[in-house]
Amino acid sequence: MAAPEYDCRASSLHTSLQIMRVLALVDMVAILCDGTLFGIQMLQGAVFCSHKIFIVMNGFGGYAAWNVSSCLCVFLVVNRILEMAGKEKWFQESLLI
Repeated sequence: MAAPEYDCRASSLHTSLQIMRVLALVDMVAILCDGTLFGIQMLQGAVFCSHKIFIVMNGFGGYAAWNVSSCLCVFLVVNRILEMAGKEKWFQESLLI
């Protein structure tokens, strides 16, 4: 018995996958800012007084990635709710990715 064919270009699934791809990219940026760059600063013994601009920019990057990630999660929830309610056309027409 052959496996059923899966159409990954289905319109209702396509918007969810696009949002999840962007969310994955934003999470990678957050890991870079929150993990790698802060770890390098810790190994160097960097404090705010000696590396003001680098620490502030790294903090802004992590904070921005967290905000975007949170908004994308809410966006994904709204997408899934509209899909379950049968109103996915509303979301697809307003989303131009």
